[in-house]
Amino acid sequence: MIDHTSIEVSDIKRSKTFYKAALSQLGYKILSEFHTPEGKQVIGFGQPSKPDFWISEGPTRNEIHLAFRAADREAVRRFYDFALKLGGADDGAPGLRPQYHENYYGAFVLDPDGNSIEAVCHDAEKSESDTAPSGLMTDFPKVQCPYIRKLFDVDSADFKKAGSRYKLKSPRAYLVTNQVNPGYEWVFEDADVIAVEKLDGSNVKIRTQGGRLEAIQNRLNVIDPLQVMKGKTFLLEGIFQSIDKEYVKPDGEQVGELIGPKLQGNPYELDRHEWYPFEKAEKDLTYRSFLEHPRTFENLSVWFKDHLHSRYFTKRASKLGLDKKVFAEGVIFYSPNRRAQKKTYMAKLRRDMFDWYYTPEIKVIGYDSTGVNGILPQDLELWD
Repeated sequence: MIDHTSIEVSDIKRSKTFYKAALSQLGYKILSEFHTPEGKQVIGFGQPSKPDFWISEGPTRNEIHLAFRAADREAVRRFYDFALKLGGADDGAPGLRPQYHENYYGAFVLDPDGNSIEAVCHDAEKSESDTAPSGLMTDFPKVQCPYIRKLFDVDSADFKKAGSRYKLKSPRAYLVTNQVNPGYEWVFEDADVIAVEKLDGSNVKIRTQGGRLEAIQNRLNVIDPLQVMKGKTFLLEGIFQSIDKEYVKPDGEQVGELIGPKLQGNPYELDRHEWYPFEKAEKDLTYRSFLEHPRTFENLSVWFKDHLHSRYFTKRASKLGLDKKVFAEGVIFYSPNRRAQKKTYMAKLRRDMFDWYYTPEIKVIGYDSTGVNGILPQDLELWD
């Protein structure tokens, strides 16, 4: 059994940046870093609790091949995308290599010194039922931002005065830069992408069979529909409101957003709660103007700041005869083609990811859309 592997690299700083970002997608972190008595820097990567891959600066030898095991095929794809973003070169795109065995799924890149680095998954593609904990429905996939985001400090006095109104937990704001997240280029390039309003509520999934409501889940929290004493009755109210509106299918799992008086300050001014299926949002809350303009960082920023009004509220206001608009929380980008190919097909962008969202009351210190001092590996790891 091999305990660890080490290689020498020509530029330790460059290779540290490369490996920290690429291997983070496989669950690896820097677990040890020190200088030898001779002054040579040594960095150890691994999964808790010990490093098993080491790099140090020194004369490079003949190029080698190293393969790291990935938990699933999506991790292989993320490794490949991040490695290319950090200066790696393509040495074999993600895909099956049936010459090894039928489920051998790998991706190959060349590191800055020309070493061949692979991420490989030996398991078959997992279905949703494979990944759900026993007794639970599957959680809705975590949706990421298509831009790399970076933490910026905000004025401490402003934070004390207004931080809670802007939902800041500390005097720092996690803001978008104009750098595209590795693997999310499709948001800005693919012709089939649509932009759908992101409702401001709470994610709830339900399961029905034969017209019976069998299960309710808020993320991975199971909701007992019979727990009416000190239970979340507003959640049930929202689901039954949607049943009355025929939003709920008689069979299968559905996921949607619960909105209403007890959620997020009730931006839609609802008297009762409502559960709004994501499938319905795709049909009824799409922004057609999204495809009418170039998908640049500057255009999206202006759109979100001045024109991104809630389609849900606009439809409701029209029915009630209200002459009023409210801003949407943000949008979800969907790619139907990527969904059919079982690739990552959703991304999210919110108004509170931009600096201008805070600046009326909170000064953001040193904001630069390109990122102060550039994009660092840790910025690639700050997903939410």
